[in-house]
Amino acid sequence: MEIAYIALGANLGHSLENLLQAREALSLRFPSGFQASSFWLTEPVDCPPGSGDFINAVVSFETELQPLALLHWLQSMEKKAGRERPHDLENGIIKRKLNAPRCLDLDIITMGDRISQSPPLILPHPRASTRRFVLAPLAEIAPDLVLPGTTRSVHQLLEVAPSLRIKKIDSDGSDNA
Repeated sequence: MEIAYIALGANLGHSLENLLQAREALSLRFPSGFQASSFWLTEPVDCPPGSGDFINAVVSFETELQPLALLHWLQSMEKKAGRERPHDLENGIIKRKLNAPRCLDLDIITMGDRISQSPPLILPHPRASTRRFVLAPLAEIAPDLVLPGTTRSVHQLLEVAPSLRIKKIDSDGSDNA
């Protein structure tokens, strides 16, 4: 068994409802050691102009699945929620649009002490250590976690992460401040 940390995000459609359903499905499938952060309303980062705010959270749980099997399971959840994976055609090659708005995004932040640089799954997530919208909810459930390949805890990474408009919200979408 390994502990997996999963980032949840959405900014299209019924974002909060999609995240609540995803969190519930994850807790039912992976009940052992399940933890969930608060929800956070965050400005979009590196997204197309006009993209709406995201709602983000993080969950963790123990799993027996291998990382690629977990990734495929998470992608099937995204698809069930209505996520489409838009692509661009560039020089005859299909290339996925990065940071496009989405109704549900589930990313493996880290899994145990694994380090992998091989697509389709890079572990730990290559931008997790610098993204406040990942670090803030992650710090709620694992402030002392040190991501593999780094030397600082999540709490320490959060202290130096680039600024971002972010605020904790209740599970009904209201301001938690």
